[in-house]
Amino acid sequence: MVIATADSRVRGRTSRFPIDSKLGASIFPFPDSSEVCIDFDGGTAEELANFTGLNIGIGNAWTIAMWLKTETFDSSAPDTIFELAPNSGSNNRIQIRATTAGAFRIELNSVAVFKDYVWSSLLTLSEAAWEFIVITWNGTNLLLYKNSTLTVETARDTDDAGSMSSNDRRVSVGGWAFPTPTRSFDGRIFAPAIWSVVLDQTAIDTLYNGGAGKKVDYSRDHGLDYADSANLQHWWRIGHDSGDIGKDSGNGTNIDLDVDSTGITGGDIITDAPS
Repeated sequence: MVIATADSRVRGRTSRFPIDSKLGASIFPFPDSSEVCIDFDGGTAEELANFTGLNIGIGNAWTIAMWLKTETFDSSAPDTIFELAPNSGSNNRIQIRATTAGAFRIELNSVAVFKDYVWSSLLTLSEAAWEFIVITWNGTNLLLYKNSTLTVETARDTDDAGSMSSNDRRVSVGGWAFPTPTRSFDGRIFAPAIWSVVLDQTAIDTLYNGGAGKKVDYSRDHGLDYADSANLQHWWRIGHDSGDIGKDSGNGTNIDLDVDSTGITGGDIITDAPS
């Protein structure tokens, strides 16, 4: 097999990936990894979760990514989108929430909260569009990318030095509180994932794929543009397997989010994905 270099042209278009010159096809194609997502209702107690407390596989450097399609917000309390937390205390807790008027808040905790950043008007309401949110932490800097564009926070309510370490934590998606979910997210979530490294701009661009997120297979490297599949600890293709709605397709300790889910049924699996 003869392999052409990157930036080879196929049918007049430039490919970012190596090309099989005989077949004229990318060696690292973007298959449709999933056409479905989970629709969270917000006002009802809905949550995908695993409360066992398992090793997440990340320490003081990580990336968390997910696609969101936001409907509304609960004006009385923040809506929890994603949380990693120990079953006792708050050491190494990561909490991602949506607040009023489309604002987005991230808290990092190491015994006490040391980072609490807010991005005002970050999210689009009324489920108008899929938005790719990527959060990275390298031990010093907490960064957020929206649709592969680095987005500066509008407020730092807490901005102290701190570090995180690997410990057993429960996982919650779409709701908050243990063991009964409250503050549920109102909207759709597609393919949340965690890496044990900080993804760079090129990798984030590749995963965003011009907005066609459903075509990206996180478990496969894509040439030099994305070479971090081995560091993919968790990839919840939620709803992809109707028999196991919270199935984990990552490389780390398997954490099935269907184990302690509340209010999530096959009826919450929606045929909708970023494309």
